[in-house]
Amino acid sequence: MGFFSKIISGMSKKSDKRIEGYVQACENLYNLSVNLFPDKDPHEHLVIVLCTIWTRSGVYKEAEIDKPTQAREIVAYTLFSACLPPENRARVLAYKLIMEEKELSSRISTGFP
Repeated sequence: MGFFSKIISGMSKKSDKRIEGYVQACENLYNLSVNLFPDKDPHEHLVIVLCTIWTRSGVYKEAEIDKPTQAREIVAYTLFSACLPPENRARVLAYKLIMEEKELSSRISTGFP
């Protein structure tokens, strides 16, 4: 059993794998961004990660990312994570994405009274 399925009743190994997948994807994208653009600010790396995830998953089209409303949302969404130590930035962004995914977050939140 995975970590989350051990501490939260009703969670499955499948849920654990999705959580681990989110975290790993965010960390991999973040590390790739750091390697490709070493002079960018940590916040910019997180924006790149989030834009990549949201455009690939269909939340936004690439043309919409440049619109002021979406740009503000993306910057605000990544602001907290950018203030954390480097090893935690992508992980916290992943957890934030997980908690906003309705299906997965409902199973996590119902495990706690």
